[in-house]
Amino acid sequence: MIKLQRLYILIPLILFSCTDDEPVNLKAATKVYFSTWFGTIGVVDLSIPNEFTSIANNANDGTASTVDVALDEAAGYIYVAEERDETSKILRKKIDGSGTIETLYNNTDGLTSTTAITLDITEHMIYWVNSGDGTIYRGSQDGLSIPTALFSGASVVQAAYGIRLDKKHGKVYVADIAKGILVGNMDGSGTLTTLYEDGTTGVDGASNLTLDIAARKIYWANQFGWSIAVGNMDGSSTPEILFNESDGVAQPSGIAFDKASRQIFWSEQYGSVIAKGKANGTGGREVILEDVQPLGIDLGF
Repeated sequence: MIKLQRLYILIPLILFSCTDDEPVNLKAATKVYFSTWFGTIGVVDLSIPNEFTSIANNANDGTASTVDVALDEAAGYIYVAEERDETSKILRKKIDGSGTIETLYNNTDGLTSTTAITLDITEHMIYWVNSGDGTIYRGSQDGLSIPTALFSGASVVQAAYGIRLDKKHGKVYVADIAKGILVGNMDGSGTLTTLYEDGTTGVDGASNLTLDIAARKIYWANQFGWSIAVGNMDGSSTPEILFNESDGVAQPSGIAFDKASRQIFWSEQYGSVIAKGKANGTGGREVILEDVQPLGIDLGF
């Protein structure tokens, strides 16, 4: 097992991954990066649907069980979480596929069944989830720092395949298939609290999540419910199902939000596709890549 010129002042073009804090995406996403369980890390150019370019794969790079990805487009790296029980790894490789893949952290750094990853790009930090022991860690993007366990190293998750940051409010959000949608402090103080509990309305095996920080919305993929849902970031709303099996959704896994185009992108493990739809749920589901069994995804601009 997500650019502007006015008067006579030119504002420089800045590109962000959806894994960064609150990106001001002045340009809509042009690429979708993804991982598969079998070790493929690929990228889809949205102008050329249903084709992808391999960045890394099992045959050439030895990658396997690659469950999640996070992109630092400015630095030119894609970061990868391998879920391998006691031999889990955090890896990175150049997004153009050049060079060798680097191991940043492994089981000697406390990794065990590492299932989710995200980046704090401005602080050059990686956050990840160890579903093997229920812990959440952070370490530097160059792999040179000693990782820090958040929440006093306590077991706070069960099977979490999604993690995202809200730096503006100092929060970390987690999607846990067994528990639901959770939130805690980015600095690791306190513990995680449940915003939307698994088994309640709109939450059925939440496998990953993405944030619209400006609108204070969380979007998540329900792996067991075969649906894409949305709720408020403070947990105050009843979740709404945007897309489900009647739209063709089949066991969604990863999810990402494109602020500029107001679209959600998601992967479907059972459906073996990457799809997208409008963030308000109208207009139906559109498939952009088939026959890949994707898991984690992130957007490029």
